[in-house]
Formats: sequence, C-alpha cells, structure tokens
Amino acid sequence: MRKTSFLMVFLGSFVFSSFFIIQPVHASSVFKQFSSVRTINGMEKVGQFLWCATTGGVVKYAIDAKATTLFSDFVDLPDLNLTSCVKDNSGNMWFGSNEGFLIKLNLQTEKFSSYNALQAVGWPIKSMLFFKENIFIGTTNGLSIFSPIKESMQNIRQFGTSTAADVSVIRCFGDTLAIRTSDGISYCVVSDFNTTMFSNPGIWHNVSSGDFVDIVEVKGTIAGSATPTVQRDGSLWQFGTTDGKLLRDSITFATLSSAVTCFISIDNTRYAIGTANDFFSIFNSLDKSLTQVTVNCPTNTDINSCGLDKNGFLWYMPQDPSNGFGYFDGTSWIKRTYQDDPGIGTLGMGVIGARNPLCITTQNDVFVGSNAYGVKWLNSQTKTWTTFCDRFGLMPYVNAINLNPAPYYDSPLTRFSPDSLNGWWTFSSGLCEDSAGNIWFSNNRAYNGNILHVRKPRENKWRSFSISDVSLNLLSLFAGPVAANSDKTRKRHYIYLGYNFAENMSGGGVSVLSYAFGDNPITDSIQCISSTSSHLLSVSDIAIANDTLAWLAGGDGIYSMVQNDPNTIRKITTITSQDGVYAVTVGDNGNVLFCKDRDLYSYDNTSGTLTQITKTGNLGTHVSNIVLDKKSNVYWIASQKGIFRFDKGDSTAATGGNGSIDVYPNPMSCSKFKNGHPLRFAGLYGASPSVLIYNAGGALVASLSDQNTRILSWNGKNRSGTFVVPGVYYYKAEVGNNKFAKGKIFITQ
Repeated sequence: MRKTSFLMVFLGSFVFSSFFIIQPVHASSVFKQFSSVRTINGMEKVGQFLWCATTGGVVKYAIDAKATTLFSDFVDLPDLNLTSCVKDNSGNMWFGSNEGFLIKLNLQTEKFSSYNALQAVGWPIKSMLFFKENIFIGTTNGLSIFSPIKESMQNIRQFGTSTAADVSVIRCFGDTLAIRTSDGISYCVVSDFNTTMFSNPGIWHNVSSGDFVDIVEVKGTIAGSATPTVQRDGSLWQFGTTDGKLLRDSITFATLSSAVTCFISIDNTRYAIGTANDFFSIFNSLDKSLTQVTVNCPTNTDINSCGLDKNGFLWYMPQDPSNGFGYFDGTSWIKRTYQDDPGIGTLGMGVIGARNPLCITTQNDVFVGSNAYGVKWLNSQTKTWTTFCDRFGLMPYVNAINLNPAPYYDSPLTRFSPDSLNGWWTFSSGLCEDSAGNIWFSNNRAYNGNILHVRKPRENKWRSFSISDVSLNLLSLFAGPVAANSDKTRKRHYIYLGYNFAENMSGGGVSVLSYAFGDNPITDSIQCISSTSSHLLSVSDIAIANDTLAWLAGGDGIYSMVQNDPNTIRKITTITSQDGVYAVTVGDNGNVLFCKDRDLYSYDNTSGTLTQITKTGNLGTHVSNIVLDKKSNVYWIASQKGIFRFDKGDSTAATGGNGSIDVYPNPMSCSKFKNGHPLRFAGLYGASPSVLIYNAGGALVASLSDQNTRILSWNGKNRSGTFVVPGVYYYKAEVGNNKFAKGKIFITQ
C-alpha cells in the first residue's frame, strides 16, 4: 500500500508532528481475498442492522430479516483483519485494522474510503472509541486522536508517569476518558476537547497496575477489571476471554462454545454476543434462548494448498484441517469434516509449518494429505472417501468422537515417530499425478526409508522407493514436494522429488525419476538422476514449464532446472525476497509465477524480465500455493491470510465510461498538485496501460503509461512541464482488449 508522503517522523521515534492531513487510499478492483470471519472483534448497532468488524472483513447483519452481507473486496478494504469499529454522529461507521488502516464506511451509500497514516508507520490498531466528536485510536505506539471533520490526527505516548505505548482498551465514563496499557490504567477528564492538551502528561492520572484486561467505573472511581466488561442498561456485563461465559451482575446467564470477544444490546430483551470461532449469537433474556448466526465463508485462515477440479470448484486444504477442508463453488464455501461426512475420517494438524498437499486428478478424484492422518482419497465416481496411512501400530490421537475414522486401504505409506510409537503420524509432504495418470506420494521422514510411493489410479497396486536403493540414489529422508509433467506426448514420464533441509541444515536437493512411455511404474524399470550435492537447496515447491525447464521455490528465491537434470539447477540471482518464496507455478505465457514481499510477480526466463503483477502488499508473508484457472483467467493464491483471487484482466470490467476505473481525488486542486500530491487512475488492465489527458479544446495535455501496472499517476503538469490551470479536463484510459474508459477531471484552484 502507498504511504502518505507528508507523514512526518521525528527523530526516529515515529511520533506524529502535532496534526497532519491524511489522504484516502484505494485498492485495485481485480484483487479479492477470502478469509475467515468467524472471529468478531467489534460490533455496533445502527438502526435495524448490526455492523461487525471481523478477521475476514465487514459483516452487515439485518436483525429482522436475519440476513448477512459480507464486504471483503480489496476495492473496499485494504486489510480484512479488522480489530475494532465505532460509529460517529454523521452517518458513518469506522473500522480499524491490524495493519493500521482506518476505514470509513458511509452508511447511506455503503461506500468505503481508507486512511493509511497509521499503516504508513506500521502501527496496528488495537481499539477505538468515538468520544467528543473524535475517534480515539489505541495502537501499539500510543493513543492517536483522529478528527473526522479535519481529517487530521495527533498522537500521545506518555500518560502521567506511564510511558507504555500499547493502548489496548479505551473507555469513556461521562467526561472521563480512560485507557489501558501494559503499565495499568490511565485516565483524564475532558470537559472541553478543544482546550484539553492530551500531550501534557500532567492531565493524566494513573491507577496502580494489576492483572487487568478491561476498565470499569465503580461509584465514580476508575478501576481495573479481570474480565472484559461492558457497562450497559444499568448492569455490569462481564464475559470470559476463554471459557465462553457471559455474566450479568456476576450471574452467569449464557455459556457459548467458544471465547466471547464482544457484547452489545439490540433492544431491551435481546443481546448480540460476538465470539472467537462461531461468528455471533443472539441471546433473548425473556425465554433464555440462544440463537447462533453464521456467515458462509472459509472457516480457516492459514491455507496450505488449493486446486481446481473439472467443475471449476476450488478445493482448499488449511494448515489445521481439524475444522474442515472443502471447496468453493463460486458462490458458497462447502466445508467437509468428520461430522459432515464420517467417511473422511480423522483430520489433524500434524507438524507445525508442514504443508498439507492437495491433488486433483484428470478423473476428478481428490487427494488431500493431512500429515498426522495420512492421505484422504475422494473417489469422484462413488463419492466415497478412503484413507491411506501406516497400517501398523496404534492410530495417533484417537478420541471419543472418532474411534473408527474411515476405511483403510492396505498401503505402504509409513509413519514418522518423533517420540514413541504412540505418537506417530503418517507424514505426507507431496501429492501429484503424472502424465500417465498414476498418483505419486512423498513420505517425509518415513521410519523405514520408503519416502516415495506410486499407486495406479483406482487400483490397489503400489510401489515404494527407498533411499537405501543404490540404483535410485534418492537423497534424503526429508522428502518434500513431488511434481510431474502432464504432457502425454513425451517419450518418458518424469517425476520430480524435492527435499527439505533437516534441523541441522543438512539434506536438500532434487531427484528426477522417469520411466518409458507405455511402461508400468509399478513393475517396470525406473531411472533416477539426483543432485550431486545434497546441500544445494531446500525445496518447498516445484512447477514444470515444459520438456526442458522446471522451476523450484527454494525459500530464499527461485531456481531453474533444465533438461530434467538436477545438476543444472541455478538460482535466479535477481529474485530475492525478505519474506521468502515458497510457491511457484507457470502462467499461460510460460513465465514462472511466484509471490515475494506480499505481492505476485512474473519472471520471463528468455529476457530475464521481472514483472510485479499486483501492487497491493496484501498477500501474507507465507504463500504456499498458486493455481491458474485458464478458463476464467484467474489466479488463486493460498496464503496464511486466507485465499486470494486475482483477475488477470477481465475484459467485461472495462465497458467504458467513468465507472470502469477509479480516478481520485476528483475534483483535484492546483494547490495539491503543487504540493506534490498526484491524481491517480486505478483499476487499469492490459500489459502496458495508458492514459491520455485532454483540455476542453481537445488538445492533448499529458500522456501517461507504464508497463505492467494497475495504477498510473499524474503530477498535474502538461507536456511542457508546467502545471495546468483550473478547468475541466478529459481522460481516455486504455484498459485492455481495445477497450477504453472515458471521463472528466475537474481541476480547482
């Protein structure tokens, strides 16, 4: 996201210089995120609607109609992880985000605008309160006071004798403003906002620190509370952060299945209770009923793998599949768990940081690896599930809910026992289908050394490969991803096995196995070439470009391999990432696609050109999977922040007219141009979009272009380099496929 150019930093301490103006930021309209909204961090009631700040966007709930609306597009929200919300007196809702965005929602138009002053300095928003016509914002670096009227902000970091800057709770009691920091509680009396010097530590009073999580007022005295507390309707409402209990005046009246996060009254008898895992519930004090409200959305956030089936459904596998994995049919998220479908069997997280692989075959079968419990196979013909795992020993982590998890095929998949035989799991680290339709399984740290297995499709015929087989020369027990070329015209079928580093940084490298066209990999000869150095790199993903080129994600960058020879591997030295590169795929133009530094990039191996495709900075720091949907011209990206959908260029979005792209700010002033603030054209399409700007007489004033971008900026100068004068100007923006967007720009003094 762009940072405000006029944000002032004083002596490296990140303290705002009194007040400064902040400008709205906008996001590309072709980028959408799907994340879990199950945790609610804040709720406000406006009329007959509840507005909810969640970990996956904004949810609007119609109380009487019992209907929910989810806002989760980047064109609206630059950060979906919302931490708090408040309403002002001018018909707006305000949301704070974990990345520091302050987001305004006009309730009349339901249009969003975002302010990135706090995000620009890296201050996550933790709490918010509308008080004295201003928004008080608690951050990790103090108390920020935002004026919605002036669009200005100041910051305070010392409160009496306390210099703790993490403001996690803000409360008001009449004219008294109270905050909670790691030092305890500080408060001040604000009789007149305009004359109160919040930056003066002397106006703040401190309450002795204690094990407080909230603030209450008891008989006019500010005190700490050991539980989250709401003083409402003449009662003291308290709820536990972990046990799901809700108390009214110390009496428990409701217990929910997950931790309570927030609470609000709907009317005299009904209350909405936000939770950490189940969205929210409505409690009726008359009949003591508890009604749960849900939203159709992914139930998990940290997604390890995704893939498309023949119906166009997006299957996804999270890091922790115990809450279910499933698919997205374009409208609804369908979750699959043991409770939904007992045939799936037990699911578990297994090893922290390990990737749960997923493979969808040409027969539309689905294979998913859940690490602890082996590989699950969904037969698309019979609609039944089968589990492949180590058939010996006790099943790990057996529980009363699922004593007989699923039918098991006799399989050679083997266990990894970190502590004892009672703690084993079948650790599947990779799945793929080769060009002959055979299914390959990589088995990380298998106890008997069988790290790679192949199975004939829909037949119980297996073959295993061990590192003890000298003829194959497999490199390590730390087997990682496995990939295969889908080209059925080749003379040989190739399978690529990557290895991970061990804890002592040993291992790593690649093995390339192959067998002749027409041969059976279960019975016939298998050839193998492995890296001569097992310490070459730790491979996290593999993508096959063509007969002669494969791409490897090595964590520290991208590697190429030619002629199916792992001894030709070389690093692309121009590609580095501070966040790591863990996933690769091949685009329809043959370029390698990968994510680095929270954005999507493309690399042309022929020209050596590196192109940044997205420019939002919203992708998570660990992207584990990228899938290209060629039919819809869409990329799906699995990340620890959820699932992202990036439209490479939908021609239907460029229908012409002012509504097809985002031009802001419009109107624009000459004074802002001269102060260095540009006019921006966002939502552009095409490999090299351009914008032409004309005056009222039809003369060309400026021409803008930039290869591979979605946003162009105009500095207000004409082709002679001087600033334009006030008036009406016209733009013509090329948005791809010979389609243009046209509109007016209004320049004021």
